[in-house]
Amino acid sequence: MDPIPDLGLEPVAEGAIGKFNSCETIHVAVGKEYKKEKQNLLWVMRNFPRDTIGLVHVHWHSKWILTDFGVKFKYEYGNEQSQAIHRDDERRKMQELIDDYKDLCAKRKVTERHTEREDVVEGIKCLVEKYQIKRLVIGSRSMANQISLLQDCQIWHVRKGKLISNFLAAKLFLRKLMCMHSENLELIRFLHPASISDVNYGQLDATPANELEERDDTDQDFGEVVNMRQEALNYLFRQYNNERDTTSSISLEATDNFSERKRIGEGGYGPVYKARLLGNDVAIKMLSPKSNQSQKEYHQEVKVLSMIEHPHIVKLIGVCSELSALVYEYLPHHSLSQRLARGLKWQDRIRIISEQRSALVYLHSSPNKGQPIVHADLKFSNILLDEDDISRLSDFGTARLMHRGLSKKTTFCHNTNPMGTPGYMDPAFAMSGELTPQSDVYSFGIVILRLLTGLPELNIARRVEEEAIRKGAVNCILDASAGDWPAANAKQLLQLALRCCNIDRKRRPSLRSAEWRALDRLQAMAANSFGSSI
Repeated sequence: MDPIPDLGLEPVAEGAIGKFNSCETIHVAVGKEYKKEKQNLLWVMRNFPRDTIGLVHVHWHSKWILTDFGVKFKYEYGNEQSQAIHRDDERRKMQELIDDYKDLCAKRKVTERHTEREDVVEGIKCLVEKYQIKRLVIGSRSMANQISLLQDCQIWHVRKGKLISNFLAAKLFLRKLMCMHSENLELIRFLHPASISDVNYGQLDATPANELEERDDTDQDFGEVVNMRQEALNYLFRQYNNERDTTSSISLEATDNFSERKRIGEGGYGPVYKARLLGNDVAIKMLSPKSNQSQKEYHQEVKVLSMIEHPHIVKLIGVCSELSALVYEYLPHHSLSQRLARGLKWQDRIRIISEQRSALVYLHSSPNKGQPIVHADLKFSNILLDEDDISRLSDFGTARLMHRGLSKKTTFCHNTNPMGTPGYMDPAFAMSGELTPQSDVYSFGIVILRLLTGLPELNIARRVEEEAIRKGAVNCILDASAGDWPAANAKQLLQLALRCCNIDRKRRPSLRSAEWRALDRLQAMAANSFGSSI
């Protein structure tokens, strides 16, 4: 067997760290959570008593702007002035934070390295390369795993002031060694100082037992949002519950003090108001004090909508955590139920079906780290329309992230109490409590049948099957108020929708299958029809 190449590495154990490369600089990645990062910085000062401490910070602007109304708006929706003020305020806070870290190291020589990047990992990599950083302490497991790929930087992962692991040189070198010396992996055990007796060398990414409860960094933005406490929102809460605080100067002009004339809807969650904030029309959905829906559903909607973005899914603009209120883009044509009552051409109906299919394909295609999202309450009232009748899927309070099933590797499911709306809810889910992407397919089938026929949702599949398909009377069941349907193509879509509504979820078509060409053909016909009428 070939000898192990000399990488110039030494095993390092906690307690003996201070004598390694003494009198040099040890860099520490510090973030916005001072209390959390403080412990790691103190660990560095204990274990590297003679070294210069280098503070490494990647500044990323918060995606939320706090308005005078106590609402957090997404940065992209702010005007130029509010964005500039926000950036300056964020930079000022960053410098104050760096100064706090410096004060902690008052008796030590300290250097400061920082940059502004949206991607924190890329920012740290940039600083490592620019300043030729050789030793770096990081508090995030996922970040340490990624930064450890840098070949010339030694990484220590420290959490809550305790050494979790360290990556000498690069994990890439370890993997090369494993390939070169697979006959005797024991020879390279010394390269992983945090190794335990049962280290799995076939999977060096295995999470240490004392780290299993560490929360993924991607949840930080969400946690920051849902944990916000603001006195202005307390005032709004009192106003909403018909209490008065005459000493407060906060203006409620945005909603006319929640007047009835600003109310544009009502659901199981609570009332929806039209408001104007930052020069934009918005819709504010508020948790009713009498609502049976829990805070958990509010948090679920914020979490899901914060991680996804699609042209046919409603945009979450901001949140009011004290009020459990959600601020969305304002869609003037309201719900599909209301729009259909005013009349809607068949061309628009086909387009809306295509739009919502694309939204479901996106959700079911694992937009969040390989986990599909199931909406779980697809229905007319949760499909909203803008001024051009472009549709958006809304209401994600019951949405769920799917997990891979134990019995079938390709099956994603989530066991929960049956939820949804009668007439739209998947019978298989209602009976088993097992939610899958096919549950959305069932609801989507009902939506299609309703758009094509104008019939109410209850028992619509049975009625279409018996009155139209079996009797060959498709023309009689298509909604005549929509105009002259292309009957033959509409029949194909009706049959596909009925397959979506099959009691056996295994027989429901995939939203990506070639069968949806029937919808594509109708969409092309609708586009041509509109073009010829202009």
